[in-house]
Amino acid sequence: MIFTLETNPMKKVNSYLIILIPVFFFSCSNSVIIDNFAEEDNQTPEDKQETEDNQEAEQDDYRCDTCNYCDASELYQECYGELCTSDTCENYFTIWKELFISNNQMTEDYFDNHIFPCMTILHKWNSGISFRISYQIIIDWVEAWVQDDFIILIDSAENHFPHLDLPRDTLLSKDQIEMAVSGGAFSSRMHKVEPIDHLKFPTLQNALDTLISTAGVDTLCSRSIYYESHSKNSPSNGHPYLEANAFLNLKENQCIYTDIDLVTGEIKIRHDLCMII
Repeated sequence: MIFTLETNPMKKVNSYLIILIPVFFFSCSNSVIIDNFAEEDNQTPEDKQETEDNQEAEQDDYRCDTCNYCDASELYQECYGELCTSDTCENYFTIWKELFISNNQMTEDYFDNHIFPCMTILHKWNSGISFRISYQIIIDWVEAWVQDDFIILIDSAENHFPHLDLPRDTLLSKDQIEMAVSGGAFSSRMHKVEPIDHLKFPTLQNALDTLISTAGVDTLCSRSIYYESHSKNSPSNGHPYLEANAFLNLKENQCIYTDIDLVTGEIKIRHDLCMII
């Protein structure tokens, strides 16, 4: 069997990737309501002063150590890479596109207007050879960078995934690739991308303001726009998400992490360590 890896790709696609760069130090005091059930008529002046001091101390626990406002900048960067042009590479690009459109119940027209491949390679590794593709998804103001991989040739010595009827040392067919992706075999994966025409939020700032208001903080820094990984055991809804976070208390190593579904508006918030020491 003669097999050629693409080493001199000729076709280049110019597209651009939005990267949201966080500025990590900023004011982010929580909107904390401090209950005061003490009846003023029954408090002495000393008691009132002690109550006020305690309230101020409690508020300080929810303030950042610095006061610089986070102004997330948008850095547009070329989507690096080229589309390889060997017969093998182009064949598996065609297979990827057919499976991608079919699995996501997407039309050719939607694909052409929202999905922009910018890099394909054939990657040789321990288990064999995989096809890898990077592409942009553009919906309204969102530009997300996504990467899919699937095995196309399995090494003859590879004994993993024996329950899948996948041949060794030969190029896989479209049906076999679909089986590998469905079973997550040999790191094969394809993202789920719901064919959505418009987002819930008209701008990035509008989505970020919604997160800030719900989280009860002064500000958050945009971290990334992403699609969740998709698998049979852990399916995603195929929606883009905005991730944003903040330091709550740097001295106490306390941070807040937030995510918002840019289609439904569903929000996830968690408090965790800023760094593992």
